[in-house]
Amino acid sequence: MNWTVACQAMLVLTFAVAAAGKVRPAGFGEFRGSLSRSLPVPRPLGTPLAAGVVGAELTATAAMVLPTTARWGFGLAAILLAGFTGAILVMRRRGSAEPCRCFGASAEPPGRAAVVRNVLLLATAIFGLAGSPAGPGLPLPAVALAVAAGAVTALLLINLDEIAGLLAAT
Repeated sequence: MNWTVACQAMLVLTFAVAAAGKVRPAGFGEFRGSLSRSLPVPRPLGTPLAAGVVGAELTATAAMVLPTTARWGFGLAAILLAGFTGAILVMRRRGSAEPCRCFGASAEPPGRAAVVRNVLLLATAIFGLAGSPAGPGLPLPAVALAVAAGAVTALLLINLDEIAGLLAAT
């Protein structure tokens, strides 16, 4: 299995779900408003910053899909994930009770699970950046297995906050 393809699938799905959650009708307004309420972001900068984040997520997603631009996509994903992790740490340090808008709607502020998720995604982006771009020579079953592994991992990480909450309740 080509681990670079698994990294691509994992990050493409994660960023696509994150962007989709932010661009749904109420999602963008919630995300934009949360920036000013939870981080030291002046209200007038909320809209351009929110649009920039969504645009960067979509750009990273598109870039990682193509073998010729995958390295750029991994690099952009790593930069974004470092920034997202820093933002969550700032929110936690400030004691913000603002719900996490990483994937759109959420009722809870980001916790340790969100930090762990972002660090794992950052490591994935770095591994993908270090790997060679997947070429056309990969057999289809290997690509399918790598994509499936990446997709399952992405779905687990996207829902890590909920999984951690369920485990903590037992």
